[in-house]
Amino acid sequence: SSLFIYKLYVYAGIRNCIYIFPAIISFASRYGLTLRADTHAQNKTMQRLLLRHGFRYCGEITLSDGSPRLAYQLDE
Repeated sequence: SSLFIYKLYVYAGIRNCIYIFPAIISFASRYGLTLRADTHAQNKTMQRLLLRHGFRYCGEITLSDGSPRLAYQLDE
């Protein structure tokens, strides 16, 4: 099973993500979930945050509206 991180920075604010990420990772680990996230290529802050928390870069994906995103996944 997978848990998608959806617009976390919109709801929490990028500064609060630093504190929320460990809780999300702990929850996913407890329930055996794989975490996935995507972000814009210009969003360097989110890319650093994902990498800092152990996410690996998986490549570029294209959303249904044609928008490109950088995809990340955390395998625990």
